[in-house]
Amino acid sequence: MLKKNLDNKKLLLVTSPFILVLIVTLTLVIYFWGSPAKIFLDLFKDTPISSVETPATPLGPAVTSLNYSESSDLPKTAKKGTLKVLITDPKPTSSPSPKNKKEKTSTELDSLIINISHAEVHLAQLAGVEDLEDTEVKSETTPSPSPSPKEDESKEEGEKVDKWETLNLSDTSFDLIDLKNRGGATEELGITSLAAGHYTQIRLFISMATGVTQDGKTVNLEISGQRNMVKIVREFKIEEGGTTTITVDFDAVASTVYSGGRYRLRPIVGKIIIEKPDGTKEEDTDV
Repeated sequence: MLKKNLDNKKLLLVTSPFILVLIVTLTLVIYFWGSPAKIFLDLFKDTPISSVETPATPLGPAVTSLNYSESSDLPKTAKKGTLKVLITDPKPTSSPSPKNKKEKTSTELDSLIINISHAEVHLAQLAGVEDLEDTEVKSETTPSPSPSPKEDESKEEGEKVDKWETLNLSDTSFDLIDLKNRGGATEELGITSLAAGHYTQIRLFISMATGVTQDGKTVNLEISGQRNMVKIVREFKIEEGGTTTITVDFDAVASTVYSGGRYRLRPIVGKIIIEKPDGTKEEDTDV
């Protein structure tokens, strides 16, 4: 009997620390997280999933989030200018004959609305810039050697690049026939700050074209061309601190074709007018 009591006392001495730790642990758990029953129920409680809204993206071709002209890749000494693009359709002097004899140039529309979802220009060469690092390390006391003719030419021409720059669109919908009826009025497509330099091409992407016939019927026009794109191959320059204005002259009459009971838009640009910062203008019908 005595031996059994001694064994119980030994067991109590051995287990007492563990019991004490368990009591302290339970006390802390209840203090910080609540009762064991609440903790158990929380394990099976549904946790709401937070939702994240995805911002809507505009329709049309994918565009880069940042132009080269606004990126850190642009040389620090590169200059900036502004490009302004206008849309117009002056009254035609004559209607061109359709290429396909089965087609006839349509003059039956009282309204022709085109939607331009995206516009971009091709930057081929930056305006002449100095090498920033070379400028910083030049000594004020030591005269620089005279540059060779090749160095002068390279500096003036600037760095050659191959970048497509997206234009900021002010408006995307244009009624070409209304512009024509208003004596060749112009409407602004967009104004964009771009790197000064040499540009070679303009691309306009037409997402939709609708017309209203003379009897008041609204029609959707099928759009011809790769990716519904109007490609204008014409070189122009953007000068430092100045605004270059390009007027794109569509020809609504020549662009609209009625064939097989359907209307089709074959976008034709009659000419473009380039106005330089000094006010001088250049017209080009070979586009």
